[in-house]
Amino acid sequence: MVTQRRFRAADLGKQVVLVEREPVLGGVCLNVGCIPSKALLHTALVIHEAEQMAQHGITFAKPELDLDKLRAWKQSVTKTLNDGLAGLAKQRKVTVIQGTGQFSSANTLDVQTASGVTQVQFQQAIIAAGSQPTKIPSFPHDDARLWDSTDALALPFIPKKLLIVGGGIIGLEMATVYHALGSSISVVELMDQIIPGCDKDLITPLFRQIKKQYANILARNQSNGY
Repeated sequence: MVTQRRFRAADLGKQVVLVEREPVLGGVCLNVGCIPSKALLHTALVIHEAEQMAQHGITFAKPELDLDKLRAWKQSVTKTLNDGLAGLAKQRKVTVIQGTGQFSSANTLDVQTASGVTQVQFQQAIIAAGSQPTKIPSFPHDDARLWDSTDALALPFIPKKLLIVGGGIIGLEMATVYHALGSSISVVELMDQIIPGCDKDLITPLFRQIKKQYANILARNQSNGY
């Protein structure tokens, strides 16, 4: 959305400079968020639907997993969109600077690039710093077995057992993907239901379905009417 606003500003005649710390455009959503997760969720859906067809008299062989090819396909999806954004930026004469920016005055930004500091002057600025996974202080973050969502989307390997800490949307997406790829899943949630804040009438059928598939789903209050 923010990239679209920058392109719209260029369409309206503004001289636009886009500062991006990563080597490709797209930000968190495209590169390590929504897009790769939806690609992997599509894979999980295909596997699940093939399994479900056994109830209707059509049985497929158990899928064989080539993790390198799956990883490459996921990356090809994001690369296609990266290249598309780069093309749109070039078409609109948007100047792209790779580096990390810091405001040095009300109308200047110092950008630390690989070749040094570049100063950008501006009249208006759009700040789109993206997001990053939360690090829980008591967790052993130096342990290679502990993943955040970015690590999980990179598909380093498929563990036999996977504990998902947090039963929100992102946690359940990762649970869905890794369950389809062969992991035994356990989910723990601090609140009294998965996807906290969502209408319980919507959550109940989802909970009943995945409870049959996962090893454990543990919430604060196990007598919550599921």
